[in-house]
Amino acid sequence: MKFSIITVCKNDESRIKKTIDSVIGQSFLEYEYLIKDGGSTDNTFDICSKAARNDTLNRITVYSSMDNGIYYAMNEALSYSSGDYICFMNSGDRFHDSGVLACVNNFINDNPGYDIYYGDAKTVFGDGALFRLIFAPNEKTLVEANRLECANLGLIHQTLFVSNKCFSKCKFDTSYSLRSELDWYYQCIKKGFRYKKIPQIICEYERGGLSDNPESVKINTLETTQILRKNGFNTDKYIERLLKSRERDVSIKFVYSMWIELIHNGYDLGEYLYGAGFKRVAIYGCGEVGNLLYRELINSSVEVKFFIDRLRIGQISELKVIAPSELYAYKNIDLVIVTAVNEYRNIMNENKQVGIPFVSIFNLLNDLLKMK
Repeated sequence: MKFSIITVCKNDESRIKKTIDSVIGQSFLEYEYLIKDGGSTDNTFDICSKAARNDTLNRITVYSSMDNGIYYAMNEALSYSSGDYICFMNSGDRFHDSGVLACVNNFINDNPGYDIYYGDAKTVFGDGALFRLIFAPNEKTLVEANRLECANLGLIHQTLFVSNKCFSKCKFDTSYSLRSELDWYYQCIKKGFRYKKIPQIICEYERGGLSDNPESVKINTLETTQILRKNGFNTDKYIERLLKSRERDVSIKFVYSMWIELIHNGYDLGEYLYGAGFKRVAIYGCGEVGNLLYRELINSSVEVKFFIDRLRIGQISELKVIAPSELYAYKNIDLVIVTAVNEYRNIMNENKQVGIPFVSIFNLLNDLLKMK
């Protein structure tokens, strides 16, 4: 099996080398590495060319030409590819470790016949001291997300390994500047292409890319609405979810501000929970806050037994995820920490009879601050 790894870049001299190093550092060698530069005016093209010259295995090919945007560049790079499966690892992104391609190769060989393989991701903030894991949904949830008119299928394009056959029938729509991947996902599901999840962290990507620019939020929302309409979905539901997510974002900012203050003052959340007698906990909510909480507690004396989530039922990375209705069967936990802060009251009301104490992450952090 041969992979095609594609990097699209332009004027990103500060980040391109770590992407290249991540690719050429893979232990599995059956791949070609195609770099499409969009006519950089800084040192990006020179860095790519130097890497190609120094590659004794001749895996790297660099193309440079002006284009009309990232999706033009991605489609053009696809025309050069010859691999059985294709992965886009754009500038600033990188594989999680040197064994990713070997792992993916083994998984595809053990689970043949699928068109798109995908996995989990790690989002890195700043210098990498703060990160969160993004757990992709299982195959069943992915299809349900399409049916339930979800505007975000939970896939990170850097984790995808897509068959040549699939890309030959579904290209990126260049009329979009930020959300063409979403339209592409819907087209693939409509055409009956089959997805299979790889239980592995595939990539790490930095916040601060094109779609993270504050000026891009309006374009992102507009294009998402257009794509939903194009695919026959009710945009009213998307707008409603968008408004709710903005309310949630305000709550998350409060949680983060308290969390950061505690860290700066040397407080250890795991130590506090363990000292209070909560040695086995469950985390309610697989979102951003839930994943950050899990990351903090895995290195403490507190054991995180599982996640609870209404939508992401199944196995998320190494930790089990159960539905709220299953909680009655689990009596071996001391506390449930609710990270879906805006839903805390509803969750409490739904679980009054469970017999396990619940606490909001907001209240937990606030109590710690009061102890200062």
